[in-house]
Amino acid sequence: MNCSGDSPEQFKQTLAIARQYPVDVGVHHCLVLPDALLTRAPASYNLRFDPVTLEMKSCLGWSEQDLLDMFEYLTLEVEKSGGTWTRYFPRPVQEGDTENYIGKPIGASMWMFRHRPFGDSIPVQKGQRIAIFDDGWNTIAADSKLSRVCRSLVETVSRRRWHLHEVTANAKCVRYTLNAGERLLHLDIANAAGAIGHDVVHGGMACWFRNAQLSDNAIFTALAPVLAEATRKVGILSGVDQTALSEQA
Repeated sequence: MNCSGDSPEQFKQTLAIARQYPVDVGVHHCLVLPDALLTRAPASYNLRFDPVTLEMKSCLGWSEQDLLDMFEYLTLEVEKSGGTWTRYFPRPVQEGDTENYIGKPIGASMWMFRHRPFGDSIPVQKGQRIAIFDDGWNTIAADSKLSRVCRSLVETVSRRRWHLHEVTANAKCVRYTLNAGERLLHLDIANAAGAIGHDVVHGGMACWFRNAQLSDNAIFTALAPVLAEATRKVGILSGVDQTALSEQA
């Protein structure tokens, strides 16, 4: 928040878009860090920052009053959503007075918008994989609501390194086939009740990673709760009319 060249209104629009996804959203106070804004920013950015904490005070597009107003806005919004926040800016010291910081930890201001209750997504012990994935697969249309939503989620979470190849389903499981460059990976999602051997459980949905390498774990772990939530909301495993999957809306 308060990056140079941005503006309060543009930031609010970005935050609103991010909060539409079924994930937690964190907002952090911009820092003027070495090998980043501290050394690479052009003079036109008009950076003004705390010389010890490196917290941005004002810059191109953001006055100090804009920043203080946004702190108030974020605090009100995050409390409405049941999230958490910490705030340290402005510091109760004069610029250049470092005595307050010496030998003490310096916290950072942040706001966490919770999409779900904290701790809902938990890892579970691995065991024998269950055989509910072997037959009866039906391909979900690429232009269906589920496919379109999940395609966007995969690209966003993986930062466009992975893409959704296709979605298939049988009576018990939804399989997301993911294109990871030269490899196709699978993320299988089913109702957690009675399931064993899963890698992750989120919101009552069990997730299995297939054909994965060690280097894939970070993206898989981030994708699992997001796609599990999308699967749960669509209701494909809860007896919802299958025509809902091909809605064009």
